[in-house]
Amino acid sequence: MKRLALLSLGLCLTAATSGTTLDQLLKLLGDCKCDEAFLLVSKIDASPSAANNEAARAVTRGAARCGEADPLLALSFSSLAARLAPDDDQVLLAHAEWLAAAQQRGEAAAVLERIMAKRSAEQSPRAWLLRGKLAAQEQDHDVVRRALTPLAEHPELAQQVAPLLEQSEEALRLREQRREAQAKLEARARARAQAALEAAKEDQAARDDDGEEDDEADDDEDEPRKPDTDAPQEGLRAHDLGDGSLRGLPGSIGRHGRTRFLITGLEKGAAYRFLATGRCKRVEKEITVGDCRTGYTSRSWKLTDADVTGLDFRVQFGDQPSRSLGVAQDGSKDQNRVSFFADAARMTLSVFDDSSTKTEVNCTIADFAIEKE
Repeated sequence: MKRLALLSLGLCLTAATSGTTLDQLLKLLGDCKCDEAFLLVSKIDASPSAANNEAARAVTRGAARCGEADPLLALSFSSLAARLAPDDDQVLLAHAEWLAAAQQRGEAAAVLERIMAKRSAEQSPRAWLLRGKLAAQEQDHDVVRRALTPLAEHPELAQQVAPLLEQSEEALRLREQRREAQAKLEARARARAQAALEAAKEDQAARDDDGEEDDEADDDEDEPRKPDTDAPQEGLRAHDLGDGSLRGLPGSIGRHGRTRFLITGLEKGAAYRFLATGRCKRVEKEITVGDCRTGYTSRSWKLTDADVTGLDFRVQFGDQPSRSLGVAQDGSKDQNRVSFFADAARMTLSVFDDSSTKTEVNCTIADFAIEKE
């Protein structure tokens, strides 16, 4: 009984300490002391058992005030709010907006997709609009069509939606035209190759009937050659898709890294999904301490285990526009799933870090794989 009583007392003290820290953070945000509040972020208990929608919305309002001076600082607060209220659409939308402001488009898109899975365009038009805008930046025109078509008649958003939808519909139309033209070219090329092969066979049969001997060197020069489809391009090792999936592609990249693969065995025009795992570890970051109402006239430096990154890892399929890859900021893994269409049976796949942010965050993208949708 004594042990149970001590354990109960310990749990109560822990909850009280966490609650006190959250109250302190909310008070500092209310007083617009953003940097001092930032020092408490990592000390807040944001586990599922500590969910608090009311506090999360208060943190979200504080993030909006602090974001005017430092958007990356606001992202740290919105991330905390999203962990405190993982099912609150209002909090999640604000977090997605700060992720987008920090150019973390992949993570912002993932948060918005969670909202869109629960709320229709009529119920949460801001979420659908932002998802469409992010897709337009990534030139993912299929997602633009899916996200913005339901808003085409919206009384307040129609003017923003119309040009984005028009651009994407035009891009989709041109893409379909290119596919049809390419299919016709390939069909004609196959027909010409087959005709040449048949002609060569008939010519060989005629020479055999006349008892003529062929000069092998001349035959090699005259006979049409088919390209070696298995030869590597630009010194890249070929990886064949085989039965429709390709796992365990070698290597990984970190900050400022780049890697390339040659993927063969693709079905032209078919849809595929690229998989990769992103992870970032927390590091210490120097911040200034001040008051957003005074314009940060007094500055001093402290250390914190901030998890703000602002990274931009990307993947590119052939000559298609590159797409954003997400990386988790708290040490956990962020599983990326990026859909693409095969432009040819062989495509070059590039994964690289295109970040402009100068920060010493330890991040990697690894576990590359491709599967057919």
